[in-house]
Amino acid sequence: IEILKRLTYVVKRTDWSKSACLQASQELATMQFFAQDFNAGRKALATSYQDEKLIQVVFDMTVKTMNRFLKDEKTRQSALRLGDQLIAQVRRDSIEDSESAKSHLYRIVALHGMLGRPDRAWSVYEEIGEKFGLDDELRGHMAQWQLDRENLAQARKLYQQFDNRVAGLEALVAMLQAVKRPTEAIEVLRQLIELNGEDEVGYLETIAQVYSGMGKFPEAIGVFVQLIDLNGENAPAYQWSIGSCYESMSEWKKAVGIYRQIDEFPKTHFAMASCHRKIREHREAVALYRQCLVNDASAPRATLEIAYTYEEAKQAKNAIRSFQLTCKRYPKSKQAAQAHAHLQNKYNINVTLGGAEDE
Repeated sequence: IEILKRLTYVVKRTDWSKSACLQASQELATMQFFAQDFNAGRKALATSYQDEKLIQVVFDMTVKTMNRFLKDEKTRQSALRLGDQLIAQVRRDSIEDSESAKSHLYRIVALHGMLGRPDRAWSVYEEIGEKFGLDDELRGHMAQWQLDRENLAQARKLYQQFDNRVAGLEALVAMLQAVKRPTEAIEVLRQLIELNGEDEVGYLETIAQVYSGMGKFPEAIGVFVQLIDLNGENAPAYQWSIGSCYESMSEWKKAVGIYRQIDEFPKTHFAMASCHRKIREHREAVALYRQCLVNDASAPRATLEIAYTYEEAKQAKNAIRSFQLTCKRYPKSKQAAQAHAHLQNKYNINVTLGGAEDE
């Protein structure tokens, strides 16, 4: 420690020595912080840093030490002692630097939160309000504090008091979704549409997603249809969502009808084929998969799906042949590996990957 002190306080800092002196001051400060001697640690760092940089480095290094202490219940009191010293310094900083006083007080809030003192954090929020006025930033922090303690009514009240009403209601929607109150979230989203029509599409998309999450698929479909009229450029995405809703309702034919309207080959063909298989329309599914064979990227998957479809239709001979074709035509694909394993496990058939096709 004497060597560190000498490098920190005595050795003249030149181009040759400054790096070693800087490192020494940091190591000495770290030791002092671990000894909960905050002032000594700050003094060491002050030989290397000034002004805002000194404030930031002291804060960061002290918090890092506090985190180490907080990992073990046996050293929690050390964290509290060091934290109280840091809080006192941050308060002094807030007095000396009036322009950044509010940000310093928010740091104190964070420190109290870190040390498990929520009531003290709330008191500092109130202090900020008294000194600087109640703005939306402070309301947001206070609302989150209430939400963390499941005081939903108080959090809602704070969000509704936002000067920027749109921002407050959007934050309220996020809260209601987080606490699993989807119906109330939709009500607030409807308010936002009236208040901020420019973002109607985004709000409606959220409403549709919330309805889907609730299992209210007809309502979700209604909103997606509305979105197609409002935002035609994104119609395919909404149609996919509608098709997904129909699938969730086991309305397979309606899902096929929607997918047929989307111009995204071969993705739509795979989706339609899957629906046909759900209602045992295996012939239709195979026909759709065969159309996908013209696409080199999708051909391995299509061939494998044809095999599985034949298997579902109890046509073992055709299924085996299609599994074998998957192995022979696309030996390096993951579908070939699947087909190879399936042939061995289900049919006790060994097949060589690749090679000539047996037509």
